[in-house]
Formats: sequence, structure tokens, C-alpha cells
Amino acid sequence: MAKKKSMWDKWAFTAAWVVSLILAIAATFKLNLTGNYWLFILVLLGIVVGWMYKAKDVMPLLWLALIFILLSQFTTILSSGYYVGVLVGTFFDAFKVFLSTAAFVVVYKKIYSILS
Repeated sequence: MAKKKSMWDKWAFTAAWVVSLILAIAATFKLNLTGNYWLFILVLLGIVVGWMYKAKDVMPLLWLALIFILLSQFTTILSSGYYVGVLVGTFFDAFKVFLSTAAFVVVYKKIYSILS
């Protein structure tokens, strides 16, 4: 009988998309929502997703994190545009915080399981 998967990681992943989108919309319309507590929420969600992620399927998450980190390097070009550029650039920057935290926790768990 198959084990039932935890829904925490899926909810945290969805919440990270929503928080990143809220930050991007706020930056686009110059609303004052860019406090550090939003980034702290993204870091906490990244820790939850990284901790709940299964050890056998870590490569898709690591590839996704690598792609987002590489794409976020072009946000300075995107942010120089108008509303769409700021929206996309801020979204990539915010989601990069979430994905890099999740990837770090997954790699840490994988190294710990190999060494123990």
C-alpha cells in the first residue's frame, strides 16, 4: 500500500507563489509592502518545502532552483522597463529567495543522509 504524501509541501509551494506574486504586484504599483517580513515568510516556506521534499526526487527541485537563479540575474534588464518588467523582475527575485532556501535544505538533507 502506498504512503499518503504530505500536503504541507504543496501548500507551502503554492503559498510561496502567491506571496511572490503579491510582492511583485506591490512593487509594480509602488505600494509599501516590501518589508523584510515578506522575505522571512518566503524563507520559512522554503524551509518547509525543503524539509518535506522526498530524497529520491531532489533533481527537479534543484534544476528549478538553478533555472530561477539564472533567470533572476536578468531582472535588472527587465526592471528597467515599465509595469510588466517590474512585475516579472520582482516576482523572479522574490521566488528566488524561496527556491534557494528550499534547495539549500534539500542539499543539506541529502549530504546528511550520505554522511550518516
